[in-house]
Amino acid sequence: MMNLVKILQSNFFLRVISVILFLFLLKVGFFLAERKPLWGDEIYAQRYHIEKYSATNLLFFPVNDPQNYPLFSLLQKATSSIYDFRLSEHLGDGQGDAEALMIMRIVPNICMSLCFVLIFYFCCQQYALLGGFVALAVIFLSPSIGLWHYWAEARPYALWMLLTTAQGLCFYYFLSKQDGSSRFMRALVIIHTLLSMLSLWSLIQITLISASIWFLKVRKVKEYVFLTFIPIVISLFYFLHSYTPGRGTWFQSGPLILLDNCFPWEWFVIVLFYGLVLLLAYFQDKSNSVKLFVPQYSWKGKILLVFLGLMFVMSLMMMAAFKAKESLDHAGMLIPHRYFLFLTVAGVIALPVFLMDIYKALKLKPFLRFNVMVILISLLLYAYFRYALSLWFF
Repeated sequence: MMNLVKILQSNFFLRVISVILFLFLLKVGFFLAERKPLWGDEIYAQRYHIEKYSATNLLFFPVNDPQNYPLFSLLQKATSSIYDFRLSEHLGDGQGDAEALMIMRIVPNICMSLCFVLIFYFCCQQYALLGGFVALAVIFLSPSIGLWHYWAEARPYALWMLLTTAQGLCFYYFLSKQDGSSRFMRALVIIHTLLSMLSLWSLIQITLISASIWFLKVRKVKEYVFLTFIPIVISLFYFLHSYTPGRGTWFQSGPLILLDNCFPWEWFVIVLFYGLVLLLAYFQDKSNSVKLFVPQYSWKGKILLVFLGLMFVMSLMMMAAFKAKESLDHAGMLIPHRYFLFLTVAGVIALPVFLMDIYKALKLKPFLRFNVMVILISLLLYAYFRYALSLWFF
């Protein structure tokens, strides 16, 4: 029995399970891709950007186009070259042959599947298989529209979610480890460089994470040359070739509903409750009060709470920028929820850790633990069914 437990907790077994999960998720992604027609943005990007320009043009000589951040386009171009694929001139919005549906969506499917596997693997490392299963439950009960909508769609959002996941996990490991953290700093340098080639909003994402590392751990300016300054310069280079002055924005449903689509209020309640638990645990350890929690419990979610908070700050900064350019006559660019999917994936990383922390810390109070977990799980289920019902009836 002890040998079986050791096998189930071994890194080799965990890696095997992760590979199997990745292959299963790929299958799910291709299943979704086959049943979803191409839409206008996918077709436009493939036909007038990816196929029209060479890799050199995309990387070094971007045209004045909002889609000129080259990372996703280069990956799509490489995939098209490998399969000798070119989009048919006759395909339009709402159409798609089998070849186009599969090949154009290979990259986002791999990104999304890898994103989920990374979260599963991380939670298994922290809390064994139970943590991994909790992570999968949070993922598949996610009410976020974008998490499912862009899993198998030839747009850069799945890649953005993957890089945000990698950034969040490296941020966690870098701040939590005393020894060996330099490799996670190097990983963050790579991630920030890739983000700088993916989206304008990476400027905020890179800056906030770098500023937090400065305040919390490393205050050597030279460490930020490659981590922060060079990625910002790269992002600004592509921004200068995409900026359209005077272009307005507008919201279809309002900013709060937009955020709720990516991070539902039920998740926010769980986050607030976790923050309250941390506060109570802090005062408990500083005094001789009644012991609700395991004394001196190592709260693994504290760093992820910081990361999630940074993503909230980023979303508010983006929202303020959009509101500043809002057009009351609905002229200009409609602001969609997909611009805030980084918030969804930050929640999917953090929530399983918050739940597991609370579960383990309340070990001394089993009855209280049972009731608290029932309430928190009910919130997750309510968020999911609220979203599902909105799709069925509205």
